Amino acid sequence: MPQSFAGREEIIRLGELELDLAGCQARIDGSPLSFTPTEFRLFAFLAQNQGKTFSREQLMYTVWDYGYKQGDRTVDNCISRLRMKVERYLAHSCRLLTVRGKGYRLEARSKRE
Repeated sequence: MPQSFAGREEIIRLGELELDLAGCQARIDGSPLSFTPTEFRLFAFLAQNQGKTFSREQLMYTVWDYGYKQGDRTVDNCISRLRMKVERYLAHSCRLLTVRGKGYRLEARSKRE
């Protein structure tokens, strides 16, 4: 079953970006940021598991609730759309990384970067 946030009252803050898990909404300084439901689930899952790398297959089962199909670029496309939407708001706090041969992770930026 896809990731569900029902009943949670958790707010995740990443730089200027705020994820309201209970309301399934993303905001920048109080203004809504447009995410599809799948983009929100994927980004929220990665935000809740910062620093952990997840394969495409793991993300497909967790976020989309169906098996990974060889050659399927669904996860890659969703990650690309998320990067376009959030990169400038995350500039100083974290980054959405591709881990070559492994998958994806959301990682906090070090103070020196």
